[in-house]
Amino acid sequence: MSDKRIEFLNLSIELMCWKCGEALANPTQLSCGHRVCERCLDDVCGSQDEIICKMDKCGEKSRRNEVFMDMCCHRQIQDSKVHCPNRENGCEEVMALKDLKLGTNVLEHNTPQRGILDGQLVDSISDDGISIRQEVERVSETWKNIHGPVGEVKKQNKEVAVDIEDAHKVMRKVDSLTLNVTLLEIRFNELSRGQPWIANHTGVFIWKLQNYSDKRKQTDHGINSPPFYSSCYGYKICGRVYLNGDGLGQGTHLSFFVAIMKGEFDAVLPWPFRQRVTLTLMDQNNGKEHLSDTFRPDPESSSFRRPMTDMNVASGCPRFVEHSRLETSTYLQDDILFLKIKVDVNDLSDGASFQGQSYEVEGEEEGR
Repeated sequence: MSDKRIEFLNLSIELMCWKCGEALANPTQLSCGHRVCERCLDDVCGSQDEIICKMDKCGEKSRRNEVFMDMCCHRQIQDSKVHCPNRENGCEEVMALKDLKLGTNVLEHNTPQRGILDGQLVDSISDDGISIRQEVERVSETWKNIHGPVGEVKKQNKEVAVDIEDAHKVMRKVDSLTLNVTLLEIRFNELSRGQPWIANHTGVFIWKLQNYSDKRKQTDHGINSPPFYSSCYGYKICGRVYLNGDGLGQGTHLSFFVAIMKGEFDAVLPWPFRQRVTLTLMDQNNGKEHLSDTFRPDPESSSFRRPMTDMNVASGCPRFVEHSRLETSTYLQDDILFLKIKVDVNDLSDGASFQGQSYEVEGEEEGR
């Protein structure tokens, strides 16, 4: 199987390495949000400590110690659909990459079809005088001689598959530990720069998004805000914007979403998440023309169930505000936007409802 190429079914370009053009293998994320294979990272970086992103003429520089393993992207690739490697032999099965056990299905497609050998055949005579039945008997005898070794190979393949699965379990544990270390490094760096977002438990978050024009030109990915909590012991949430729009708003609007994240107090919170959320683009002139959209979460949506991974699928307003209205001096000054997220905490059990604080943040880029 090692010589058979894995063929993905409609793999998103966001899950492809900009260096080798293949599906990301052990994806790493640069500070600009673009991704590259771990194996390609050394080719990109070489002996230098600085990496220049060449995705879509991005050109943004990242230091080697700012690059981290992108576990969210890794899981997306593992969940992506692939064709069976024996497609050329007629197998039309489609499965998730994580469910593909290399080596298991090879012999299944390459063995003779027994129904052909066991059927009733006429004693036709070929050009060299040998009857078809004689030929079939010869082939059947050959099959009996090789069936024993083939069965042994199948058994060995199953044993190898078990070893591979054990190795994958170890790799997943290593990936999990790597992610934990990365998150700790991010928190340490934020604290060392004096940014207090980790301590924000107010239910109100004001996001100062800088360099709007450059970010809109350079990426179609979603940009995540730092996380905040709805209350002292509440839900962990982050904002996400698509400057070039997403879904129904692609190319015409700024899309504004929120994502529920795995938090410290999830075990004692009511689920699904039902708090009313208000998204606002803030007026920078006189404060009288804020643009807001309020929604109450759909309890049937998986976006608002208790997170089983680091972050649920984001949900919100794909057509939040048109570019023509956003890109005026009312809302965009010095290439800066102010976006606000407010979570209604009045009916939370801990009763916490404080005034929000504003923090100057850049945000982190990530695919939705």
